Amino acid sequence: MSDTAPVSISPARQRAKWLRLIGFGVLLLGMIGATEVYRQGLLASDWMEDPSMVGYNRAESRQMGLLFGRQGAMLMEFNETLQNPRTQAIIILVVAVLLAGGCWYFAHLLDRDNQSSSASA
Repeated sequence: MSDTAPVSISPARQRAKWLRLIGFGVLLLGMIGATEVYRQGLLASDWMEDPSMVGYNRAESRQMGLLFGRQGAMLMEFNETLQNPRTQAIIILVVAVLLAGGCWYFAHLLDRDNQSSSASA
Protein backbone atom coordinates (compact mmCIF):
# COMPACT_ATOMS: atom_id res chain seq x y z
CA MET A 1 0.00 0.00 0.00
CA SER A 2 2.82 2.32 -0.78
CA ASP A 3 2.36 5.20 -3.20
CA THR A 4 6.03 5.41 -4.09
CA ALA A 5 7.13 4.08 -7.44
CA PRO A 6 10.07 1.68 -7.53
CA VAL A 7 13.34 3.45 -8.13
CA SER A 8 14.98 2.38 -11.36
CA ILE A 9 18.67 1.59 -11.23
CA SER A 10 20.84 2.91 -14.02
CA PRO A 11 22.45 0.31 -16.30
CA ALA A 12 25.95 1.34 -15.18
CA ARG A 13 25.03 0.91 -11.54
CA GLN A 14 23.42 -2.46 -12.33
CA ARG A 15 26.62 -3.60 -14.09
CA ALA A 16 28.69 -2.42 -11.11
CA LYS A 17 26.46 -4.44 -8.81
CA TRP A 18 26.90 -7.54 -10.97
CA LEU A 19 30.66 -7.04 -11.09
CA ARG A 20 30.80 -6.88 -7.30
CA LEU A 21 28.75 -10.06 -7.01
CA ILE A 22 30.96 -11.80 -9.58
CA GLY A 23 34.02 -10.65 -7.64
CA PHE A 24 32.69 -12.14 -4.41
CA GLY A 25 31.76 -15.34 -6.23
CA VAL A 26 35.21 -15.66 -7.78
CA LEU A 27 36.86 -15.05 -4.42
CA LEU A 28 34.62 -17.60 -2.69
CA LEU A 29 35.18 -20.22 -5.40
CA GLY A 30 38.92 -19.57 -5.30
CA MET A 31 39.02 -20.08 -1.55
CA ILE A 32 36.99 -23.28 -1.80
CA GLY A 33 39.07 -24.55 -4.71
CA ALA A 34 42.38 -23.79 -3.01
CA THR A 35 41.23 -25.51 0.17
CA GLU A 36 40.11 -28.58 -1.75
CA VAL A 37 43.33 -28.78 -3.80
CA TYR A 38 45.41 -28.49 -0.64
CA ARG A 39 43.31 -31.08 1.20
CA GLN A 40 43.41 -33.55 -1.69
CA GLY A 41 47.15 -33.02 -2.07
CA LEU A 42 47.75 -33.82 1.57
CA LEU A 43 45.64 -36.97 1.33
CA ALA A 44 47.52 -38.26 -1.71
CA SER A 45 50.50 -40.42 -0.91
CA ASP A 46 53.82 -39.16 -2.21
CA TRP A 47 56.03 -41.88 -3.67
CA MET A 48 59.13 -39.75 -3.09
CA GLU A 49 58.67 -40.20 0.69
CA ASP A 50 58.97 -43.97 0.30
CA PRO A 51 62.00 -45.24 2.27
CA SER A 52 63.08 -47.43 -0.65
CA MET A 53 63.57 -44.28 -2.78
CA VAL A 54 66.21 -42.69 -0.48
CA GLY A 55 69.08 -42.47 -3.00
CA TYR A 56 66.91 -41.79 -6.05
CA ASN A 57 66.82 -38.00 -5.68
CA ARG A 58 70.58 -37.73 -5.53
CA ALA A 59 71.08 -39.85 -8.66
CA GLU A 60 68.28 -38.04 -10.48
CA SER A 61 69.76 -34.63 -9.62
CA ARG A 62 73.20 -35.68 -10.82
CA GLN A 63 71.85 -37.08 -14.09
CA MET A 64 69.81 -33.92 -14.67
CA GLY A 65 72.91 -31.79 -14.03
CA LEU A 66 74.98 -33.81 -16.49
CA LEU A 67 72.36 -33.79 -19.24
CA PHE A 68 70.90 -30.30 -18.99
CA GLY A 69 73.29 -28.30 -16.83
CA ARG A 70 72.37 -25.93 -14.05
CA GLN A 71 69.27 -24.57 -15.82
CA GLY A 72 67.86 -28.07 -16.22
CA ALA A 73 68.31 -28.74 -12.51
CA MET A 74 66.63 -25.43 -11.66
CA LEU A 75 63.70 -26.19 -13.97
CA MET A 76 63.30 -29.63 -12.42
CA GLU A 77 63.26 -28.08 -8.94
CA PHE A 78 60.73 -25.47 -10.11
CA ASN A 79 58.54 -28.24 -11.56
CA GLU A 80 58.65 -30.13 -8.26
CA THR A 81 57.72 -26.95 -6.40
CA LEU A 82 54.71 -26.45 -8.68
CA GLN A 83 53.55 -29.99 -7.90
CA ASN A 84 53.41 -29.19 -4.18
CA PRO A 85 49.76 -28.84 -3.04
CA ARG A 86 50.59 -25.78 -0.94
CA THR A 87 52.08 -24.01 -3.96
CA GLN A 88 49.07 -24.92 -6.10
CA ALA A 89 46.67 -23.62 -3.43
CA ILE A 90 48.60 -20.35 -3.16
CA ILE A 91 48.52 -19.90 -6.94
CA ILE A 92 44.75 -20.50 -6.99
CA LEU A 93 44.25 -17.96 -4.19
CA VAL A 94 46.44 -15.33 -5.85
CA VAL A 95 44.60 -15.69 -9.18
CA ALA A 96 41.21 -15.53 -7.42
CA VAL A 97 42.20 -12.41 -5.50
CA LEU A 98 43.48 -10.74 -8.68
CA LEU A 99 40.32 -11.57 -10.62
CA ALA A 100 38.05 -10.45 -7.78
CA GLY A 101 40.08 -7.27 -7.35
CA GLY A 102 39.73 -6.57 -11.07
CA CYS A 103 35.96 -6.99 -10.85
CA TRP A 104 35.76 -4.67 -7.85
CA TYR A 105 38.01 -2.12 -9.51
CA PHE A 106 35.87 -1.98 -12.65
CA ALA A 107 32.72 -1.79 -10.51
CA HIS A 108 34.26 1.18 -8.70
CA LEU A 109 35.06 2.83 -12.04
CA LEU A 110 31.49 2.32 -13.23
CA ASP A 111 30.13 3.86 -10.02
CA ARG A 112 32.51 6.81 -10.24
CA ASP A 113 31.60 7.46 -13.90
CA ASN A 114 27.91 7.17 -13.05
CA GLN A 115 28.25 9.68 -10.19
CA SER A 116 30.21 12.15 -12.30
CA SER A 117 27.71 11.93 -15.18
CA SER A 118 24.71 12.36 -12.83
CA ALA A 119 26.41 15.31 -11.08
CA SER A 120 27.09 17.09 -14.36
CA ALA A 121 23.56 16.54 -15.69
